[in-house]
Amino acid sequence: MTDKVKHRVCVFCGARTGPSADYREITAECGRKLAANGFDLVYGGGNAGLMGVVSKAAHDAGAHVIGIFPVFLEEYEKLNHDLDNTILVDNMSRRKDMLLEHADSFLILPGGFGTLDEIFEVITLAALHQHDKRIIIFNYKGYWDPLIALLEHVYSNEFASVKVKKSYTVVKTLDEALAILKS
Repeated sequence: MTDKVKHRVCVFCGARTGPSADYREITAECGRKLAANGFDLVYGGGNAGLMGVVSKAAHDAGAHVIGIFPVFLEEYEKLNHDLDNTILVDNMSRRKDMLLEHADSFLILPGGFGTLDEIFEVITLAALHQHDKRIIIFNYKGYWDPLIALLEHVYSNEFASVKVKKSYTVVKTLDEALAILKS
């Protein structure tokens, strides 16, 4: 008998925790709710920051967790050794390729430059018809408002087609994100 592979949600989020406990709490809730709703987690493989929070919460709640980690990052942040599956890669580009390959959808939480890099990668590839996976930007407490304003600026100045907007959805609550993932 073959086990059915669950829907894998790739979560992009920070290797830091941010200035308040709210970020850690909503990220832990995200990990728990993904598991409770039958989703597995794919993420960047680190143990630091919100990445460590979401992976621990999802794993502890029963999700299968896959981490994809560039070996050189061990110098800056620690690999999470408490994962169900770890894939080691040589560089950040390969990490993004593997995250895309292993994910069925993307959920974006607060994060920094790495998260921004990942957001633009998956949106660009969707715009170029390289994937049709769901991209959900969780705009927790308005965190991504400046990014959304920038994207609108790009569209209004015609440096990208407004059709690109169809490749992602912006939500304000975790429940909205989960409803989209379940649909």
